[in-house]
Parts: sequence; structure tokens; C-alpha cells
Amino acid sequence: MGTSYEKIKAYEKALYHIKIAENVVDKERFYSSKFSIQIIKAMILSGMNKNEEAITIGKKTLEQIVFEKTKKNIRLDQIKFENVSDLADTYFINIFEKVADLYLNQYKSTKEKKSLKTAENLYVISGKLFQKYYAKGEFNDYLNYYHLEITEGLLQCLTLELSSYEQKIKLLNSIENNASQHLTKEFEKKIKRSSQGKTEIHQKIIALQSELDYYLQQQTTDPKEIAFNKKKIKNLQSEVNLLTKNISKTEKNFTVFNATNFDLKNTLSHLKKDQQLIKYYVCRQFVYAVSFTNNDIVIKKIASSEELHEQLNEFIVDLKNLKPNYKKSTTALYKILIPFNLEKNLTLIPGSYLNYLPFEVLMNPKTKQYTIESHFISYDYSLPMWELHQQYKNTKTNQSLAAFSPFYATNNEDETRSNFKDLKFATIESQKIVSLFDGDLFAKEKATKANFIKKKEQYDIFHLSMHSQLFEEDFNKSCLVFSNNEKLYFSDLYGMNIPTSMVVLSACDTGNGTIKNGEGIMSMSRALTYAGVKSAVVSLWQVSDKETAEIMISFYENLKKGQSKDEALANAKNIFIKNNPMKNHPYYWAGFIVNGDVSAIANKSYAWMMYVSLALILLLFLVYRKKLVQFRK
Repeated sequence: MGTSYEKIKAYEKALYHIKIAENVVDKERFYSSKFSIQIIKAMILSGMNKNEEAITIGKKTLEQIVFEKTKKNIRLDQIKFENVSDLADTYFINIFEKVADLYLNQYKSTKEKKSLKTAENLYVISGKLFQKYYAKGEFNDYLNYYHLEITEGLLQCLTLELSSYEQKIKLLNSIENNASQHLTKEFEKKIKRSSQGKTEIHQKIIALQSELDYYLQQQTTDPKEIAFNKKKIKNLQSEVNLLTKNISKTEKNFTVFNATNFDLKNTLSHLKKDQQLIKYYVCRQFVYAVSFTNNDIVIKKIASSEELHEQLNEFIVDLKNLKPNYKKSTTALYKILIPFNLEKNLTLIPGSYLNYLPFEVLMNPKTKQYTIESHFISYDYSLPMWELHQQYKNTKTNQSLAAFSPFYATNNEDETRSNFKDLKFATIESQKIVSLFDGDLFAKEKATKANFIKKKEQYDIFHLSMHSQLFEEDFNKSCLVFSNNEKLYFSDLYGMNIPTSMVVLSACDTGNGTIKNGEGIMSMSRALTYAGVKSAVVSLWQVSDKETAEIMISFYENLKKGQSKDEALANAKNIFIKNNPMKNHPYYWAGFIVNGDVSAIANKSYAWMMYVSLALILLLFLVYRKKLVQFRK
């Protein structure tokens, strides 16, 4: 009852019920409830602006927890995770996080650096307890709540005071290691299974790392088992480090990816000079943007989460409904979402509702240009996923391609690819793409679900030009529609292994879906990643048939020239805008985005250089011949 009244700010009633609880709780036994009651009391007092009393209770409670566990008197500012490492449950995670909140609020009012350092340490301890508690499966609402509270606390610590590069790395590592790793672990498993040409030493490292992950996740109170696990972990880490050191001598960029113990330094080592990652953290109160380049990390608190959500929803509705007044909104959103100088190659990792926005439409208020006009933009699901895409990016050129273009029974009166009517331009699109890459076309009665499943491991690229259905109330029903109205569901893809370098879903709403707390957007794009697809081109709304075909053909023409996927898609969109001045509204061109590995699928074409060289040689020959004739005269 005390908690319920505290949430609605009925503090006097809340205190009344806490005092009743204090009188009946067993003070002799060590259990979470007696400590939780004190923390709730401290939160109530903080709400009543009795901050000193609140801090005193919070400090005393944590010191009492440590004393009862270790039989040592340890001051609050000296408490370490090792003192409480076996208290990994939601109650103690919450206790440490709430006391951290109290010290953070004290810093905001007093500006005492000691309070900020105490808050930071308690958030880190809470985060480590969470990491130990979280079993690396899918997030639920409770896990997501605790993760967001800890994340927001750590990000506030980083934005309230100038932090060193090392401190940023440390706290961001804490955040990333607490995030859901369900998708990352599954993709990692699929991608390793399908990777070819690995040497025996690679396979041994992967096997040792899997064994190490297992022992790191073990939880036991048996002293013998604890000692055995520690020894095993130490030995396995030594073996992995030794093999990694040996292989690094011959493979300069080789690192062991470990989703269980993610290290941001390894991720950032893959960033080139003209590359930039921007990760957005959508927390309960505020939204934070973090920019990563090869030599800097910049963290900004950019907006109220609730206000940005409302502003973004209005903009997306206007965009999808072809409203003409979008430019004012897109400029305003640029100012909020892009508080950094941008590099040429930009990878965005949106959070929560920001997944619905194609950042390509944001307009720079200074240049009056869309971001797509001056940057190559791609997306990814997380920092660990981006690192995996760098380690396993495509190196094969002249890849095999299959296009599926089903026949639908009725003629298409609606111009979008969202109903079950025949798609005239989708067929033309598929034929052109197949001719460009000397691929195989599965058209009409051959474009079946059975053929796709049969052929899914035989091609490097799949182009699926077809209808799709989005079910926001039950994402498992979302599907791609093959010939004879055969449906390939979201849940079907989750159970598949599709070891391809790229799938292009030239259909409606394939990047859209329901947001699942802690996991992200449940889209067909996510399902493909879960199945092991390295990169996907997907749509964020109901796309028009004719305009989609034009952009897609241009995209593949650019890929044929050896352009990377993000460059090829950006150029295709810019060409469309230039060639269609009456259709420059973002509705027509911004719907498609590329997610994952953006490496090229073909060698760059240097034929033009040969032609230019021949022309210069011919010109020089003609000039020389003319001068020779004049000389002889």
C-alpha cells in the first residue's frame, strides 16, 4: 500500500502504511522485504523534499545489507559489486538503483561531486546484479523496467558532468551488457553455423567461447561448485586469449565476439575515419543520443521521451498521408535528433518508437537538404549486432540472385503493395533485376512458398517483390504472400536458417511491427535477421508499386557498379527525386531502408576509366599527328 500511495504522491498515507509494515517485519532475519520497506520510506521522504532524511535511510540500509552479508563494516562509498554479488534478484537490483536515484537527485541540488560518484557506483552495482540475474533470453516487462531505470541513471551521470573517454566506455559497457541479447545470440549462432572457410583454430576459439559463456552464466551457492567454475573460467579465458593472440598475428582484425561480455572498445576498433554510429536510448523520462566515431564519444540528452513520441507520431502520420506541410516538422526533428556533426557514412541504432522513422527525411536547417542528399545511411539493431556484421561482412562478389514475383488473381486498382491484387510493376522490376545479375526468376506459378523454402540456402541474394500483411495486434501473423496466396509467417521465419548475404523485401510494411519492450520492433526484417540474414532492405509503410519498381531497379544498377548497399540505396533515392520533381514528397522515396551489413555485392566497375584512357590516348595521337604534319610543312 505504501508503494501505491507513493506513486500517486499521497505521501502522508504512504508513510502511515510503511510504519505499519516496519512494526510487523522480522528484523532479525536477512531477507529483501525488510530492506525494501526502508527504501520505499526513503523515496517517500524524498518526494516530500526531506532529502537529507532520505539519504540517511538509504545509506544506512545499504551499509546494513553489506554488514549482514559480509560481517564487515563497509562505508557506502567503498561498497563494491563483489560484496553483494550473490544478491542478484529483482528486489536488491531495485534497492541499489533507488538509492542511486537519491544520490543523483542530491547532486542535482547540491552539485557535490561525491554524491554523483556515489550514484554512479550504485548504478554500476545495480547493473552488474541485473546482468547476473538476466539469463540472456527475451526481455519481459519487468526486465525492461529495471534495465531502463539503470540505463537512464548511468546516462544522466554521463551528461551531468564532463566524463573521460575511459569513463564513457565503462558506463556504456555496463548499459550494453544489460540489454537484451536474445536476437544477437541467435544471429551469432546462425552466422557462425553458415560461415565457410573457417580454419581449425577459428572453430576451436568459437567452441571454447561457447563453453566459457556457459560457465559465466552458472549460478550456485555451493562453495565447491563456485571454486570449480572459477577455475574453469580462468583456464578457458587463458586458452581463448592465447589462441586469439596467435591468430591475430596473421589476421590483424580478428577478435572474438562475446555477447555475454561485450566490450565497446572492440566495436569501435572497426570504425573507419569517415564512419559514424549513433545509438538512441529511449528511456522512461528522456531520450539520449550517443555518437561514436573512431576517435570520440559524444553523449547528449536530446528530448522528453513522451513529447518526442507525440511529435514523431504526428510527423509519421503526415508523411504516410502525403501531407504537404512536412518540411517544418522534418527540420524541427533534425534539430532534436541530430545534435552532432555527421560523417559521410552513418549507421543509426534507433530505440523504441524511433524505429518507425526513416532518418533520411530529416532536413538540415542550414543546408536545406535531406540527410540522404549528403550521407549514406544504414540501420542496425544494437552495437553488438553492428560488431557482428563487421566481423562477418560479405567479401564475396558476383553473388547468385533469385527473384520471386508471384501472380495474384485480380487486377491492381490500388497503387500500393498492401492488398492481394496483381502487381504489374513488381513483375517488370524482378525481370530487370534478374537480367542485371544473371539471376533466376521465380515468377507467377513458380513463385511459391515451397520453392522459396527449398531454395533458401542456394542463393546469396533474394529479391522478394510481392504483397505482405502486417498484424500489429499479433506480429506472429504478419506474413509475406506468395503465389496462390500462400503465406510465410513471421513465426515461420523465426524457425528457419537462411544463410544469405541480403534479402530485399520489396513489399509493404516489412520494417514495421509492434514494439516489444526491451526487444525492439517485431518486424519481418527482425525475423530475417533472427534467421541469419546478414542484411535486409525493407519498407516502413505501404509503398506504391510503380515508384517502388523505379527505386529498386536503380538500387540494383548501383549495386552492379560495385557500390555498397547504403550508397546504392541513397543514390537510387536521389536519382528518383531528381527524375520525379512532382513526386519529391518523402512518401514516394523514403519508405525503404537498409539494415545490417552494407558491404558491396559486386566489384567496382572501372570500365569508364578504360574508355577515358583510350579517349585521351586518341586525342594525344591526333594532336601529335597534327603538329607533325605542320612541322614537315
